[in-house]
Amino acid sequence: CIVPTKFEGSAHTMAQPPVCTVVCLDVSPSMSRPRHPGQPTPLDLSVKAIDLLVQGKINFTKKDELALVLFGTNDTNNALHDAEGGYENVTAVGDMGLPSLHLLRFVENSIMPGDTPACFMDALVVALDVLVRGTQDKKKCEKKVLMFTDAGSPFNDDQLEVIINGIQQMEASVQVISLVALEDDDEEE
Repeated sequence: CIVPTKFEGSAHTMAQPPVCTVVCLDVSPSMSRPRHPGQPTPLDLSVKAIDLLVQGKINFTKKDELALVLFGTNDTNNALHDAEGGYENVTAVGDMGLPSLHLLRFVENSIMPGDTPACFMDALVVALDVLVRGTQDKKKCEKKVLMFTDAGSPFNDDQLEVIINGIQQMEASVQVISLVALEDDDEEE
């Protein structure tokens, strides 16, 4: 009796493509205000979630890659701003790469609240640019943007259709994560 050691097409033996994720974090002033006295701010909760994400990627994945984009920063540092202008108060923290202890330490110790609101649509465009640049030489990967925001800053949606078309052409997914508790109706009375 011959027992196969490999099952062609089995989900257990097929290698999953690496996941390339740009984490986009809003550090604008609204993210630094607790919703209720004594509770953590949305920025604190977001940093904790990103910290756990980076730890998980370091410990449990070998091929997944990460990049970090901050918006609402006091400075501006991103390739689109350098090339075209605009995209103010958005900072790309390094390039797409394997998660590292350096990135983990940055998340744990160096993310500071900004003093200036920034357009989350600008941040999304910068994050997509980082994703394109970081994946252009990869044969196959799953492309994601995770955006942590309370959407508390003004934004411009003039280019929304163009951005959506770009996301679809890239075959990327965008997930917006808001760590803001919903107000209870009873509290208003």
